[in-house]
Amino acid sequence: MLLLLSSCSSNPRKIYTWNYYGIEVDSETYDDDFINKEKTISYIASAMNPNIYARARYTDITITQLVPEFYFQIKVYNESKNPITSNYFIDSFELFTKDGKRYILKGKKYNYPHINPGDKATFYMRAPQALKSELDILKIVVRLGFYTRIVLKPTYEMKQIQHK
Repeated sequence: MLLLLSSCSSNPRKIYTWNYYGIEVDSETYDDDFINKEKTISYIASAMNPNIYARARYTDITITQLVPEFYFQIKVYNESKNPITSNYFIDSFELFTKDGKRYILKGKKYNYPHINPGDKATFYMRAPQALKSELDILKIVVRLGFYTRIVLKPTYEMKQIQHK
């Protein structure tokens, strides 16, 4: 009987790693500057804040056995001294591909007015159906409230992530 039950178990859940990393970047001018030529994290103190950072992963959520939906699970960490304002109607999530396309990501947004210092928030944003491969992603830009802008880059191109 035990053998029969173990052979009927469902498919094992895929394990996804955190494939994207990003920090607060105040201007598009600096989007490419926090990953240097050696593919490690560096930042410009006057334009970037490493105390507000995020990690993301591309994952599937299967609603039925036949139709998996792909999402980006994005966790935003606030290790700064000030709260991050979050507003359901203003927050935006954009995905940029290497071929120059831009997609607005839709999904479950954070429902509180602030992400307090020392706290984190998790967002589940639906991947665009037109996305053919995760390798096509150039960056993900998260805008929270009026002031916080976080740029996430794929980590598979980085040698190391140094975050304290």
